[in-house]
Amino acid sequence: MRASNYINYTLLKKQLFISILILYPAMLWAQKVGQARIDSLLQELPKAKGDTDKVKLLGRLSFTYYTINPDEGLKYANKQLELAKQLGWDQGIIRAYSDMAINYMALSNYPKSLEYEFITLKKSRESHDKDEEETALENIGITYRLQRNNSKALEYQLKSLKLCEEMGYKIKIANNLGNIGDVYWALGNQVKALEYCGKALTMSEELHDKKNIAKNLGNIGNIYDEKKQYNMALDYDFRALKIYEEIGDKYGTARNLGNIGELYERMTVDTAHTTLPDSLIPIGRSARLETAIAYLKKGIDASREINYRDATMAFILTLSEAYQAAGDYKNALKSYRQYVDVKDSVFSNENNQKIKELENKQVLDIKEKDIQLAQLVVAKKRNERGFYLAGIVVLVLIIGIVLRSNRAQRKTNNLLGKEKIKSDGLMQNLEASLQQKEILMKEIHHRVKNNLQVISNLLELQGHALDDKVAKAAIAVGQGRVKSIGLIHQKLYQNEDITKIELHSFLEDLYSQVAMVFTYPGQDLDVQFDVPELILDIDTAIPLGLIINELLTNAFKYAFRQGERGTLRIMLTRNESYFLLQVRDNGPGLPVHQNLRSFSSLGMKLISRLSKQLGGYTEYRYDNGSVFSIYFKDVYERKKVL
Repeated sequence: MRASNYINYTLLKKQLFISILILYPAMLWAQKVGQARIDSLLQELPKAKGDTDKVKLLGRLSFTYYTINPDEGLKYANKQLELAKQLGWDQGIIRAYSDMAINYMALSNYPKSLEYEFITLKKSRESHDKDEEETALENIGITYRLQRNNSKALEYQLKSLKLCEEMGYKIKIANNLGNIGDVYWALGNQVKALEYCGKALTMSEELHDKKNIAKNLGNIGNIYDEKKQYNMALDYDFRALKIYEEIGDKYGTARNLGNIGELYERMTVDTAHTTLPDSLIPIGRSARLETAIAYLKKGIDASREINYRDATMAFILTLSEAYQAAGDYKNALKSYRQYVDVKDSVFSNENNQKIKELENKQVLDIKEKDIQLAQLVVAKKRNERGFYLAGIVVLVLIIGIVLRSNRAQRKTNNLLGKEKIKSDGLMQNLEASLQQKEILMKEIHHRVKNNLQVISNLLELQGHALDDKVAKAAIAVGQGRVKSIGLIHQKLYQNEDITKIELHSFLEDLYSQVAMVFTYPGQDLDVQFDVPELILDIDTAIPLGLIINELLTNAFKYAFRQGERGTLRIMLTRNESYFLLQVRDNGPGLPVHQNLRSFSSLGMKLISRLSKQLGGYTEYRYDNGSVFSIYFKDVYERKKVL
């Protein structure tokens, strides 16, 4: 990876992992103790002395399930709500809506979670229940944060803080201050982020809450890391590490060991922002890299010991980058392969669990059908006895008619029942089979993406071993093409529908991917995407992605000059039969005497051939910059032509 682009990449990676690295330990702890607690609550449920006690137990079951099995949590929350409504118990109703919201949050169904949180907020205000009102405000803020709607998250976290201050809840005030600092950090307001995290730290120290002291120290370290004040970041991370080790918090210890390793590695690359000497910072590039590798290894070992898989993946990936920066490409590739193996293991375990859940659900459905069938048989026998007792008081002829009628009806019912059970069984098997195939297809796309990532990294490592600038440039372009295809497979396994791609988000991610490689420090770019939300099939998305990758690469290589403001605009329009995608830049354009057909470069040939593959063509013109117009058809329009 080029040093000039390294810092942007690591900050992006840190933003992606930070929420998981903070929340994951709590989830692991809840999963560890949750099942024992659930077993205990299930034993208490039949012994509940009153209906309100039963509502409370259902609520505790729902809350406990949300970190283990949110679907089960929703089931108990619905029972809780139904019983509370029957009793007309307002507090139970409010608590049930709140429990439904957090289970939907755990399922990442944020719109549903917000829907129930706002119901909770409304009803708690009507009942003047300040505790539930504050909890609802805080949870709404957290849900908006998870949706990356940070302005809304800040609005509700501030409301929650105000209510906590009115009630004098110091522990919750400290938590809210930390949450607000996190939102300001996400909004890029480092001054406000430091202000609120500092307040949270001060209050946690007054409360002698060591765990929150360490957490806030780590959060402040993250902010200084983003400000590139690595000396300060290391100071706070070392202080946090010391407290985590004192209180025996293995998750915090693992996280901070890895974070310290990442800081040393970033300092090695971004020496312009590192102040030397410093007691925490080894002097010399190789010494800092050795220290980074040592702490990363400690972080990996500590996270593996407690099965902290997300942290393990993050730190192994950074270890690979540290080896690469040190020129140890053998260990860099070895570490990257370990990262891929861990990631594949996590993905496979999740899929195996889903398949197991589907199989268990199928078995439970069959058992439920058997129970229903047995109940029908018992009911029919009761009916038969009733008919027999009634029949003895009527004439023999009428008895005979009734008995014959019953026998005929019973045969018909049996036949219909058997056909229905058979049909239901076939439908269940078919649905289960389709779901399993969809999971397997997602795993295939995931593995293809990982294999392409390995190829990309091999190309990058090979490029480091070359001295020829032309060869290195050719490898970088080839690496970009591989990444473009890999990005499509990544989108496919992340989508609900594994056959389609949403174009707007794909283009934004593709641009970020190209920019990460070719942007030089201080480059000033104005980028606009005038692309509607559009679903494309995979057979159209792959060649189109390669075309746009070529055009973006050319723009960064030839159009944007150092010291000048660059502009780039990507637009998409559509008529009845074809799409028109335009890529504009403000560069000098192609030489006047040349056109697309006269170019012999592989990139231009690739654009031309892929356009034809999409049932269209590419045009070029100069209009205060280069304008490439790609006319293409989706797979449905192309089939009409065939």
